[in-house]
Amino acid sequence: MKKIKIKNKGYIIFFILFMAISSCVLQDQTVSEHNKKLQEPAAELASYPSIYGILTSNRWAYLSKYKRTDLTPVKNNNPYPEPQPYREHPQSLALSADGTKLYITLTGNEESPGNHVAVFDIASKKVIKKIKVGLSPYSLALYPNGKFLIVINQFSNYASVINTKTDAVTNEIPLDFYCRKILFNKKGTKAYVSNRYLNQIFLLNIKLEQNMLKGEIKRLGGFNEQNFRQTVYPILNKSCGTSNCHASNTGGFYAGENRLEAFFSAIENSTTGDAANSVILKAIISTKEGGFADDLSGNNFHAAGTVIFKKNNPEYKTIENWINTASYGPGIPVGNFGSKPESLYLSKDEQYLYVGNMGTQDISVIDTDKNQEVAGIYMQNIILDICAYYDKKTEKEFLIASSMGIGFGAAKERDPFGGETENPNNPAAQYSVLRDIETTEPFPIQQQKILGQFDAIDGTAAYKMTDIQNDITLINAKALNIPKFITNSNSLEYALLVNRYEAHKNWVRYTSDSAEILPHEPSGDIPPELQRVIGAYPVCVKTDGNRLYTLMTGTYQLVEWEINPNAAEPSEYLVPVKAYETGIMPKDIAIGKKGTKSENLIFVSNFLGETISIINKKTGVSKEHNVGDLTRPFPDTNAERGEVFVNTAIFSVDQDTSCTSCHINHTNDARGWGAGQAIAQMKDGKFVNGGILGIPQIKNLFAIQPFYFEGTHTCFDAQFDDAREHVALQGFLEENPKGDFTNINCPIPFNQREKEHEEIQDKMSTNSYGAAYADLKERRDEMIRQISMKYFGKAYNFRDFQRFIGEFQAAETRLNPNPYDQKNRSVIRGKKLFNRLDINCIVCHSAPEFTNKGEELYNNNEKTLPAVISFTKREKAFTLVGPHWMDKANNYKRDLEYWEEGRVERKQGNVAVFQLRGLFDRPFAFLHHGRAVSIRETIAAPDHYSLRKFKYPVLRGGENVRKNRTERGFNELSFIEEKTYMMDTHGGTSHLNAIQIEDLENFLLSIE
Repeated sequence: MKKIKIKNKGYIIFFILFMAISSCVLQDQTVSEHNKKLQEPAAELASYPSIYGILTSNRWAYLSKYKRTDLTPVKNNNPYPEPQPYREHPQSLALSADGTKLYITLTGNEESPGNHVAVFDIASKKVIKKIKVGLSPYSLALYPNGKFLIVINQFSNYASVINTKTDAVTNEIPLDFYCRKILFNKKGTKAYVSNRYLNQIFLLNIKLEQNMLKGEIKRLGGFNEQNFRQTVYPILNKSCGTSNCHASNTGGFYAGENRLEAFFSAIENSTTGDAANSVILKAIISTKEGGFADDLSGNNFHAAGTVIFKKNNPEYKTIENWINTASYGPGIPVGNFGSKPESLYLSKDEQYLYVGNMGTQDISVIDTDKNQEVAGIYMQNIILDICAYYDKKTEKEFLIASSMGIGFGAAKERDPFGGETENPNNPAAQYSVLRDIETTEPFPIQQQKILGQFDAIDGTAAYKMTDIQNDITLINAKALNIPKFITNSNSLEYALLVNRYEAHKNWVRYTSDSAEILPHEPSGDIPPELQRVIGAYPVCVKTDGNRLYTLMTGTYQLVEWEINPNAAEPSEYLVPVKAYETGIMPKDIAIGKKGTKSENLIFVSNFLGETISIINKKTGVSKEHNVGDLTRPFPDTNAERGEVFVNTAIFSVDQDTSCTSCHINHTNDARGWGAGQAIAQMKDGKFVNGGILGIPQIKNLFAIQPFYFEGTHTCFDAQFDDAREHVALQGFLEENPKGDFTNINCPIPFNQREKEHEEIQDKMSTNSYGAAYADLKERRDEMIRQISMKYFGKAYNFRDFQRFIGEFQAAETRLNPNPYDQKNRSVIRGKKLFNRLDINCIVCHSAPEFTNKGEELYNNNEKTLPAVISFTKREKAFTLVGPHWMDKANNYKRDLEYWEEGRVERKQGNVAVFQLRGLFDRPFAFLHHGRAVSIRETIAAPDHYSLRKFKYPVLRGGENVRKNRTERGFNELSFIEEKTYMMDTHGGTSHLNAIQIEDLENFLLSIE
């Protein structure tokens, strides 16, 4: 193999790989000797990569030994935050086998994580002990014999094992950071653990030795080093490792005398389990056979077009077999990029493990014999929890999944002859909503532009935030078409699509009972018999006999359902029968055990309330008991009052909606959204949908103002827009789920009211409310006053909550500590690339916040720059107006940020710089339009040879948006009106080789 050349704009660039040094003596020669031979001085001490072909924590670095470690929480970068009470945040629950004790994780928060499990005595209703465990205990599971309790600590790389007799930690099981849930098989010999940051399921071998529970991860996958040394290395060294080729690192590849370095280089140039798409082989075969060795017209070719192998060559076959027999590890990978697995359910026969993914919109199915993912279930929203019901009569097993709704604010379906038309004479044509920035009123329709094709469709008639719903789906697991044999584990199909509100013999999807209850919500779209989900945000589901319990964290309810698997009408499979009250923001359920003191009781943890609720099923009575620190009763500060509004739905007019409906876990829901701003209008002034926008995380907000992609908001007015969606004025035209407020009117006489330009986000049409506008606002304020009196003991209005939400946003970073190995050689190389001025990442994404809000980069108050990636017509179809700017237009005098004149989107298509902190923890929906579904898609140019294949079809609203299952590079800018096109507008990356693109991606993942 000769030098790999990379051509760009007429010149050839050779790339040098900075090799690491280590004190470890290698099998062939020391690293220091190797560096000396390559004449590359080692600038930084680097660790070896793993053998799994992915970036990991240092837990899996080659030759590393396990070291018990806790992550260091991210410090608050607000120098003057309002002091907040410490809250222990009870989260997960587990009952002891004898039903006398309840174990409760005290998780704390991101900045001050907890490290205790509380032991609650059911007879005395008191916490009798706190057991010190790892950092940020996230979930609990009782071992099958009941003698041990396993605690998963998300900020620690180990699980804590508690002896339930002594209530003391007796052992720790080595794991990795960001493990989420653990599930045992019936015999207790195996356990499955979901890991969020690696997107994998760990398989644990479990042993009982001398009354001690021990566990060890069974390492799966990886590249076989022995086979490489014996069969692959001789071929590469002979063909490529000569002095004028890759005896030193050239073009990102090394095949010299150091076998270990050659092994790592081969891994870096290979796509795990997929030789056909591996650079190491594509670079040395002809274009006729699917390579690019002789592609002199492209950006990549090999040594003046030299072809080394043909596919039928035995040496090629040897390398191909080595790559194809490798697989990702150390666990079982699930889903597409960034799947973030969480909830687990093992089928009754233990043949399949079902995994609910929080980063992609699906459930993965793992064959437990093969330890391999074999299929998926597409849900069109992330999975909050899964459980199951087994019907003994029919021997059917039903999966039950909780999620948010299928809609994301976009149009229901394609409409090429109506709303998507570009013919201005079509009465259904849709236009932009560009506004006079001084008055905030839309320009006349004659000054608007016609839009054309929708950005996406979602299958529901509701739009904007009315599309936020809460779903329960029941699936006959026995009827799933799960393949018995998988020829390519890197290319799988969905066994079932359940992204519709329909009732079938083998699956039913239910949604909110208030889905069509408000005047502005489209009616008749969803069958009435499927609108039966009570409450908001079904965070937890569990079954007990023929009863299903759904915990609604947004509305403080536990809802009991009857399971009727043999009903003649599929819509009657699940019927809600009762709702119980809980404390503030419930998180988990533990169901009492027959024949014990816990019989007929249900226990609920209340995350914000610092309590547990004990519900008596016979009497229906629910009582709260303190388990956390309520020295200062919750909520005690403005920030805590804002936290309630952001995280729960009690203030929403239809009891469906909260900020976290989209910003799940303060990140996002893995989808672009037809949000409040993504709107269009028709000639008659009616607002419609059709565009989508990316959902930013609501973390680290204090330090990155102004925010929103358009730079139009500060901490104290940002959520004022979105909060209005929860309590849209249309909801007060008639009686709503919170009461009848239609008899309440504004007390100020009409002729004495200040003239106002009506609030943009409150209007579903451009027709004025006129005199009713002030009345509707008064009704909204009255509803909020009543609710805040109930929960806070004091009446507040909507303007008060603008302040509360702002203080909540500014109080903490809420960033999670980064788990990746900061000394990984790829991360170190990627950091150097990031800081290179020819690549130009560092200019806009400068440390420590990895954004740039400095005055030197901008000449406008919004601190925005011209677009660096392509927009659709609908992305530049509206003028975003910040609430402070609207206040100025309305002559409203406020005490909140009185010096701030407000911000408005002066130029459509300009964007603020996105912050890069916390990328590893986010579901992958990036860029202004949310259409990039991996980090690599945001940095690579279109058709770059480093782009990878997706495991599953990439669906958006049921439409396949990656026809060939290949990543699409978005580092380009096309001007729709001007019909021009440029690459490398989002950094100079088109000339980088595949390893450099991966290095840059790995550095982005490592940013804390």
